[in-house]
Amino acid sequence: MLSKATEYAIKAMIFLATKEDRSAYVRIHEIAEAIDSPKPYTSKILNRLRRNGILESTIGAKGGFRIPARSRISLIQIVEAQEGPDSLDRCLLGLKSCSSSRPCPIHDQYKEVKENLLGILHRSFIDDYTSDLNEKQLNLK
Repeated sequence: MLSKATEYAIKAMIFLATKEDRSAYVRIHEIAEAIDSPKPYTSKILNRLRRNGILESTIGAKGGFRIPARSRISLIQIVEAQEGPDSLDRCLLGLKSCSSSRPCPIHDQYKEVKENLLGILHRSFIDDYTSDLNEKQLNLK
């Protein structure tokens, strides 16, 4: 349901949130290696998060990415940064004319699933998962 880019973005955010020194910038190659993603693809994903105010970055010898201090980042923020603000409002079958007044065959069933998913994404924050997940579960190297 979520794109591979969004999956990588969530994994990268959890990886950054698990760093002992969250004030330090983490190099892109370290993040890419940890989430098992190609470096150019990871760069694109992380820069999209930066442009949406979810990450901070700096260049230079000690450059990289980090989560801004005192930020509380929800999964919905990451999903919307990667896929767009209306990404979960699209028709599951990909039809352009799907709506409540003109529903597709699966519209009513998906509407309930979508509302549940949106609720979970709005209530779920990256920091809520860092203590419960380990590197093996995240497939981090």
